[in-house]
Formats: sequence, C-alpha cells, structure tokens
Amino acid sequence: MSLSAVAASLARPLPTSSVASVPAPSNWLAEGIALDRRLGSADTTAQVHPAQFTAAMMHAAQAQGAELRLALVTGLTRSSSAVSGVETDAGRIECDAIVIAMGP
Repeated sequence: MSLSAVAASLARPLPTSSVASVPAPSNWLAEGIALDRRLGSADTTAQVHPAQFTAAMMHAAQAQGAELRLALVTGLTRSSSAVSGVETDAGRIECDAIVIAMGP
C-alpha cells in the first residue's frame, strides 16, 4: 500500500460548517483546546489520529524497504556540500537522504 493510500485510509471527513459542529478529538487533544475558525469543508479537510497515522506510515514505509533506527544523532557527515551520512551513538549511517523527525 502506498503512503498516500495509508493516509487516505486513516482520514475521516471533518465537518467544518460551523465551529459548534466540529467534534472534539477526545483522545489526543488536551483539555482547553478551542476550535476558533473554519479550516475548510469535509471535502477538503480530514482528521487523523496522530499515533495511528505515524504507525501506519512507518509500516507502509517498512513494506517498501525503509528501516527505522532509533539512535542519538551526534553529527552529520558531509561530502562536498551534501550530507552523506549521520553519526550516531550506535555508529555511522551512510545515506543519500535524511529525514529529521522530532516529537513524542
């Protein structure tokens, strides 16, 4: 399954005709979050659960050959002006592309 297909399968229409009609995502937004403006319509916006979306995207990427490596990045290796690797507490990882992701 492609990454865009995974994203589409996890999305649900978000009713945005009025702030009062927008359902509060009960299990991932903190108390006191207020919805104060229209973002679009149910045809142009969707809502996903962050943890489920992230896990599904990772599984889809792994199915295409990606590898998840958890390590502390300590530096970057350069070849000319391009990054060619990542130095980590687990060793050096040679690469031709880097994804920098942060968060819980």
